[in-house]
Amino acid sequence: ERLYTKPLTVTESLSVVHQIASALGEAHSKEIVHRDIKPGNIFLCVQTGKEEPLVKLLDFGIAKSVGFDGQTVTGQMMGTPTYMSPEQIVNIKDVDHRSDVYSLGIVFYHMICGVPPFKGDSYFDTMRMHMQSPLPKVKISGFNDEICASLISLLNKMTHKDKYHRYADANALIQAIINVQTLILRSDLSSQQPHISSTTAKELDRTSSRRTEEKTQKSEPFDLSKFSVGSEVTPQPRSTPQPVPDPQPKLTPQSRPTPQSVPSFQPKLTPQIAT
Repeated sequence: ERLYTKPLTVTESLSVVHQIASALGEAHSKEIVHRDIKPGNIFLCVQTGKEEPLVKLLDFGIAKSVGFDGQTVTGQMMGTPTYMSPEQIVNIKDVDHRSDVYSLGIVFYHMICGVPPFKGDSYFDTMRMHMQSPLPKVKISGFNDEICASLISLLNKMTHKDKYHRYADANALIQAIINVQTLILRSDLSSQQPHISSTTAKELDRTSSRRTEEKTQKSEPFDLSKFSVGSEVTPQPRSTPQPVPDPQPKLTPQSRPTPQSVPSFQPKLTPQIAT
């Protein structure tokens, strides 16, 4: 319903296609082909606290396993003609995961341009256009030439008539989508770089001049009146440098005292007379 009530921006469309490609990658890894990619099977769910919606792919009712065609009747057509791949129209047995890539490319075109690329007066006219008519030119505004060329290249490869010229798998498609998203992000960042307005520049000039004047006033003035043109300047004699006193006092070695001789002391023994 969102596709018919409020158009999606290119950035929002890339986010939706990116999430659907991730879902298809999971299905394709299990050898399952959806075969009915269209806006009615894509739900946008609001996420709390996030601007980007959560995208869900629904209705695998006519999905089939690659290599198994037991439930398919010869000549039976599966899918929605407005978003159907050429191989779905010609031979249902030739459908593989690249058919989903084509249908997703048609949905992507619808999101960007507001209308599907092929819409005939009848289902047969629409199917014939899928098989024979080239993809109508896309008019993209608001982006530089590099981004526009990348978007058109992405669409053309997704919706190529020959499935062997489309993206080989969902992983290759996701990488191509990321490359375009990266270009858009870089462009947005470069446009948001801060710039100096003319008023701010003038204010900076005045501040710089004021600081220069303050530095000039603080410096000592140089009096030229002391000198006359042609007068000789007598050089002043250089003063003899004075010796710098040693901060550490010199220690004079002291003479050691001569040791004095100590007189020997021997006690005198008085003999005792026995009585």
